[in-house]
Amino acid sequence: MISILAAAVLPMVPGVNDQARIGACESRVQQLGVAIRLYSEDHNAPPEALRALVDERYIDSESLLICTKTGKEFSYSPAAARAGGKSPILSCVSPTTPRGSRPHRHGVYNAILLASGELAAAR
Repeated sequence: MISILAAAVLPMVPGVNDQARIGACESRVQQLGVAIRLYSEDHNAPPEALRALVDERYIDSESLLICTKTGKEFSYSPAAARAGGKSPILSCVSPTTPRGSRPHRHGVYNAILLASGELAAAR
């Protein structure tokens, strides 16, 4: 009986873990978006690199600059931030990364922050 339950539940565990990572990643993207907006208001321009947010104390921890899935720094485009609108400014990996190579949901999902402040997803 226990083995039947385990066989039914265990395949769901990786999906739940990935959902948790997606949530953590989206949360970091949104926090960085707020920090970028604050920096931009104070300096009349977006930061040239995400590192400036740590150096100037807009965020407390360098760990916020790292995607929880890839373990690498988020992809950031200051030129897109200056352009505004629907331009992608921040994401787990480059917004042009093809399906299958993206970090979440078996390579098909990438959390993206648009210059307008909206959280989008490449699917």
